[in-house]
Amino acid sequence: MKTLVLAEHNGTNLSAATFSVVNAAKQLGREVDLLLTNNSCTSVLEEAKSVEGISKVLNFSHEKFSSELAEDVAACVVSVSSEYDFFLASSSTSGKNNLPRVAALLDIQQISEVTDIIDDKTFKKPIYAGSCIATVQ
Repeated sequence: MKTLVLAEHNGTNLSAATFSVVNAAKQLGREVDLLLTNNSCTSVLEEAKSVEGISKVLNFSHEKFSSELAEDVAACVVSVSSEYDFFLASSSTSGKNNLPRVAALLDIQQISEVTDIIDDKTFKKPIYAGSCIATVQ
């Protein structure tokens, strides 16, 4: 199976966080695809196609994505979810808004704030306001 990264952008360029998430996704040892939701942002699509390590860009382009509602983004992720084992997004407002909805719709467990990927079943994340690091399986 594969890993899906939810891309973030400002309408012109991908965010730096998206590149960080792609690098983290590579640690899972699976093919990495990028999901891009936009409203006719051709420059973002071209940049997404050139990201190193990405196998495929799934481009959902519609005017409804100009508002970036989590319900719309989650519906896109769910529509392609059968092809993926992992769904990754940055720990930004967008990622924290979208992935819980995806997890709920797919009835799967979400692991938030991952700081290290040990293998495809073991992750590290901060707990207790960052004073400890938990290893989660």
